[in-house]
This record gives sequence, C-alpha cells and structure tokens, in this order.
Amino acid sequence: MESAVAVAVQERTRGSRGWASRSTQGGSKRPGPGWHDEPRSPRCSHVNWHEIVIQHTNHRRIALLCMAGMLIAAAQVCTALWRADTEGQDIYFAWVEGRRLLAGENPYERVLSGDMRKNAKYATYFPIFYEFSAVTQAMGLRQYPDWIAVWRLVFMFFYLGVACVLFSVLSARGQPLAGILAAAFWLFNRWSLGLIRGAHLDFIPIFLLLLSLGIYARHRRASLLLYGMSLGFKQIAIFLAPLYLIRVWREAAGSTDTPGQDARASRARASVPLPETPITDSAVSSSSRGSPRRSGSGRIQPVLAAGVLIILIPLATSIPFLVWNAEGYVRSILFSVTRSPDDHFGIGSLDSLLGWSGFPARLPMLSIMLLVYALFARGRIGMLTGALLVMAIFVDFNSVLFPQYVLWIVPLIPLIICDTLESSHPGKPSARAEGTTPSTRARGTRSTDSPESHA
Repeated sequence: MESAVAVAVQERTRGSRGWASRSTQGGSKRPGPGWHDEPRSPRCSHVNWHEIVIQHTNHRRIALLCMAGMLIAAAQVCTALWRADTEGQDIYFAWVEGRRLLAGENPYERVLSGDMRKNAKYATYFPIFYEFSAVTQAMGLRQYPDWIAVWRLVFMFFYLGVACVLFSVLSARGQPLAGILAAAFWLFNRWSLGLIRGAHLDFIPIFLLLLSLGIYARHRRASLLLYGMSLGFKQIAIFLAPLYLIRVWREAAGSTDTPGQDARASRARASVPLPETPITDSAVSSSSRGSPRRSGSGRIQPVLAAGVLIILIPLATSIPFLVWNAEGYVRSILFSVTRSPDDHFGIGSLDSLLGWSGFPARLPMLSIMLLVYALFARGRIGMLTGALLVMAIFVDFNSVLFPQYVLWIVPLIPLIICDTLESSHPGKPSARAEGTTPSTRARGTRSTDSPESHA
C-alpha cells in the first residue's frame, strides 16, 4: 500500500511540474477548475495526501477481505476432501518409517537389499519428516487413522500458508490484486486439491521454499536456513541451490538482481568514451579502493558461508543415520538418481524413450538447467524466473514424474510477476523493499534503515 501511495504522489507531482513547463513555453492555461498558479497551501497538500491514503487503505482492506474469504472457502474444501483413503500412498509409508524408528529399526537400511533400480518404497528423503512421524506416534498417535487426522490439519495449515505468502509478497510490491490472483491460483488448482486430498507432505517444503524466496532481500541468513529446512523435508528443490549461491556471488561482486539491469549498465559504460589519461599503479589502486566489487577470493567466502547455511539443517538431522549406517543412508538418498524411469501419466521422458538409465539419463536435464544458471549469472533473468524454469525443467525432463512434482511449479508461476515488475521499473523498487515510508518518498528522501543493510 505504501508503495502505491508513494507512486500516486509522485505522478501527481510530475503532472504539476509538466504543466508548469508547458505553460511557460506555450502559454497554455491550466485545465480544470480549482487550480491556482501559486503553490498549494500546507493544508491543501495535507487534504490531498489524506484522500490518497484513505483510498489505498480501502483497497488494501478489500483485498484482505477477499483473501480471508478465499482462505475460509479453501479450508472448507479441504475438510470435504479428507474422506479419501490414503493407505498405500506416500504418506502412509512415512508413517511406516516412523513406526520403524520407534521400534529401533533403521529405515534407510532396506535399500541395501535392492539393486538401486527398482523402487520398493524406500526411505529416500532426508530424515526430518520421518523423525516427526516417530515423535507424533510416540505422543500417542500409534494408529494410522489417528496419526493422519492430525497431519491433515498440519498440511492444511501450510497449504493455506502458501497462499498467504504469495499474497504478502505481491501485496508488498504494491500489487494486491496480483496477490489475490496468485492465492486463488494456488488454492483452487487441480494439483493443489488433488494432493491435499492425498495428504502429501509437499505443502510443508513448498511453504518453506516460498518464504525463503520472499524474505531473502531482508534476511539472507534466515532465507538460506529456511531453504535448507525445505530440503530437509523433501529435496525436490535441490536444483535451486545453484541459484541461491549464484545470487550470493553476484551480490558479493556488486551486481543487482534486477533482470537485465546489469546488462544495460554494461552497455551504458561501454558507450561512454574513455579519457586519454595514462593509467598508473596509483590510479588503479585508488579506483579499486573506491569500487564496491570484491576480488575472487572475497566472493568465495560468502558463497561458502551460504552453502554451509543451506546444508546445516539437513546435515544436522542426518548425522545420527550416518553414524548408524552410512552406506544405507547414502544409497537411500542417491536412489532417486539411479532408479528406473517411472511416471503416473504414461508419458516417457527423453532418457526413458531412448533407453538410457542411471546418471547418464539425467544429463539432458542437467544440461538445460546449466543454461538457466548461466542466464541468471549474467543477470538476464531474475531469481523467481530462474526458479520457475529450473523446476519446470525438472518436471519435463526427469525420468521419474509424479503428480506432486507438478505442484512445485504452481506457486512459482504467479510469482514471476515480481521479476516482471522489477524488469519494467529497475530503478523504482517498492517502498517497503527500500525501507522508506510514503512521506519520505514524497519528499525525495530515503530512510537509512535499508533492508539490504541487514541482509
């Protein structure tokens, strides 16, 4: 709301200045009644500002009411879908793995008796959810119907939470209508409804991933930890890790995350003629002291620190199982790389159609992902667009495809509106993103409490 108010005030100010310049040149009269050649009185400015604030406050209230109505409707839909039987599905085997943990069995050892090709419902995720499954059973939810009834409530909470994150991210950029669109798109599409019916745990890691993307600019460390926690529940988004690391590298190099802005700046610098001044060692050292860019070694350190934050939670929860049986744990996690092609749609991937198997079968997918990483590293696309492309490539080229994989693309589709806004207005971030208020934006001043300083 603050961003929209500030933009409205700026447009009003620019319109007044534009009329003044035109009237000076052509002698035209100011159109419309109620205009005066002398500056407005402070009282008049206060009244106009107050009207703008009221107008946009009403818009925000309407958007919040629409959002609340959609959340209530979605919750009712969830409860209507809870009658579905989930025994034999993925969530049932997560309950089974929790029961094995309570019995003192290692859920990752079963893969040692297989051939790393045929799936026998092995424990292939990092252990966070299996540990939560065991804890809730130890609290008294020993029977599957009781256990799944509680976890359905948890999944619904995160399912609705994803909609709230989408609305908040877009509303903070002055686009509450786009936020409502994104929330509705997420809540009522067939993939979300189908997976909430089957009680899939993907809603938890998706929520953590979107929250990580949403708070990165203000709280980078917390964002990286949230991303690592998302991987700890389900490592579907593991291929987004290079995007996070590239973004940290570019920030250490002094680059921006606005799509195309670095390229435009480079072209602008190239078009400026250089003065014919001899370059001396003192000139080079003085210019390097004033440059915000770091050396190669200076960029590696923040990238390594970011990598540590990402793997911290998955590694910490994995240590007991690595000590218990390292071979079984590692082979269980890597089973997704070596398993035979499988999908629920009857549409084979490129590698399955050509008869490839194992790691070579993943090379087409990884090769195309490298192109996305290169585009993001060069500043041609934004973080959210890169995340959407990477997840779409995973769904379209991975030899294993299940309906829950498609769900990861759904919330990223409306979020690319953020990259579109930043690309269209690279020099005009939102007031909240800058740490400014409408009053300071209207006066042309900037708050010193910039969120980038806290990243």
